[in-house]
Amino acid sequence: MNVNFLARYIGKPDDKATISCDSISLLPEEATHQTSADGAVMKSVVVKHSILLKGADISTSVDALGFEPTDMSFNNAGATKEHLVRRRDTTDKNIARFEILDLV
Repeated sequence: MNVNFLARYIGKPDDKATISCDSISLLPEEATHQTSADGAVMKSVVVKHSILLKGADISTSVDALGFEPTDMSFNNAGATKEHLVRRRDTTDKNIARFEILDLV
């Protein structure tokens, strides 16, 4: 599977690159819930929905881009999916995780 990365800038051309990966997964948001003394439940989102890329040394490949991606696109069942993203840290070099900034 191919993933297209883009970094947008003001006043200079965008950076673009394509990387291959073995799989692309959508992860649900991670949240905590706290109950106050009056019984009200408050939800705090810790990490928004994320895209997880898996493949041999995928994290190293993303590091080698030379830019920090702001946008990501890929094909899913024949349709192109595009998202604003921010990279999240991972400890596994075979995983790259991106928080989705435009998914509500």
